[in-house]
Amino acid sequence: MVSVRKDLLIPSIMSGVLVVIVIIPIYVIIFNVLSPKYWNEYWLLYETKFGGMILSNIPITELFWYFSWGSFAGVGYDFVSGKRKIKKYG
Repeated sequence: MVSVRKDLLIPSIMSGVLVVIVIIPIYVIIFNVLSPKYWNEYWLLYETKFGGMILSNIPITELFWYFSWGSFAGVGYDFVSGKRKIKKYG
């Protein structure tokens, strides 16, 4: 979408970052407090080269997924509808 509409680059990045900011506290509560051994027992990427963690128990690949989904979903409506910001002169 961004390759077709360059004006959506900044909103796309911002929505991806906002989704990650929202999900980090949720993951901290769920996977550090409620179920700290979840990733060790059920995650197929555990102990592989893609199994990197941050904040002790949050997979980096999960945060990349949320960022990419937020980047896509945040500008999807604007892309499909063709809506653009109106530039103000003056």
